[in-house]
This record gives sequence, structure tokens and C-alpha cells, in this order.
Amino acid sequence: MGIDDIKKAQRVIDAYVERPPALSGNLADNWKKDCESICNQNDFTEEQCKIFSSDVCWPLISDQKIHSGDCERLEKVGFDKDFIDTLANASGTEALRNTRIRWLSDHMVTKWYRPDFTKSQRMGMMTEFAQTPNAPAKKEAIPTLVALLKDKDEEISGVATLLLRNIGPEATLTLMEALKDENPHVRRNAASSLDTATDPIVIPALEKMAKTDPNQHCREVAQQTLERVVEKFR
Repeated sequence: MGIDDIKKAQRVIDAYVERPPALSGNLADNWKKDCESICNQNDFTEEQCKIFSSDVCWPLISDQKIHSGDCERLEKVGFDKDFIDTLANASGTEALRNTRIRWLSDHMVTKWYRPDFTKSQRMGMMTEFAQTPNAPAKKEAIPTLVALLKDKDEEISGVATLLLRNIGPEATLTLMEALKDENPHVRRNAASSLDTATDPIVIPALEKMAKTDPNQHCREVAQQTLERVVEKFR
């Protein structure tokens, strides 16, 4: 087995997992430079770089499967069979989706707050994260999503609220802690996220917030959420 080629292919996979969606303009140029840099540091030939940065590797970005024709193109420009097999076996698999979801959960805040990322690109990452079916991996992102509740852009924080709500019971305890956050924006969004809670443990926390929170909007949201949760246990 060509161990070096397998490691090289894994680096290619990791690089494509990091590709942000909806690139355009300067960002697209930056990604092209990133591809060239990856090619060079892995000793790829110029011809291999052209194939590597072409639509042959789109499946690595889109979680689709690399087909035999793509493999043939890679082989024609001199890629090692172990390299090709590693790419082909990883594409379109749960393992690759798991890799992407882990990357998204690990890099949400740092990537979404990059100054060269537009709002639509950050929303694109959130959408991809939301559509990824791996629920266990999503749990790893709970703390990061809670941090995003304080985003000044209400659309971003609103989507984070929806994602937390969709994760379900695993997010309940973290959201209850967020009810005590010093940022009223976080408290309000956390309270809103708890409206799908299935554990009555949230009721005392929401009751307290509805009565004592110094922010009127927070109190109102807590009360609305409380009423929806209590209704479930009648």
C-alpha cells in the first residue's frame, strides 16, 4: 500500500472539507490559491493540480460519489492507485459527512466571523450544517451554537436558535445555562430555543426568568416559551 499517497489523499480530503460554500470574487481566487498551495506542498505535478482543482473533486465538496470516469481521469495524469482509491472510498460516505460536520462544528465561529466572509456565505455554512444528517456529530456543536446566539445580526442568531431547537434534548442543559448569560440577546434566544424541550426540568428555570429577568423582552419570551412547554405536560 502506498502510505504516503494515502496520507496525501487524506490531506486533500481535509482541505476540501474546509471549502466554504458559495464562493465568489476574491474568495474564489483565494480558494484557487489555496488549491495551488496544497498541490505544491504535496508535490503534485502541474497537470495533476489542474485535475485536482477541477470538478473531478467536486464530490469531495458535495458529499457525492466519485465515479469510475473521474478515477480514470485522475489515473491518466499519474495519481497513484492508492491515492485514487482513498479519494473514491471517502467520497459519498458517512465518514466524509462526519468529517465535514466535525469541521463545521469546530470552525463555526472562527470562520463565520472572518471579515472577508459575507453574510450569505456564513448563512451558507449554517445551512450546510443544518442539512447534515449526522445528529451525534451535531451535539458537538452545541457550545458553539450557543455562542452564536449573541451574534449582532439577528438573522444569524435566529438560525443558531433554530439549529439548537432542532438538535433536541441534548441541548437542553446547555440552553438552561445560557438563560443566565449576561447578554440579554443570548438569554432571549436560549429561552426561545427551549420551546421544544421535552423535559419538565426547564419549567422552573423559565418561570424564574419570566419573573426576574431585568430585560422585559427576555421576560416576555420566557413566558411565551413557558406556556408552550407547560401545555405539553397537561
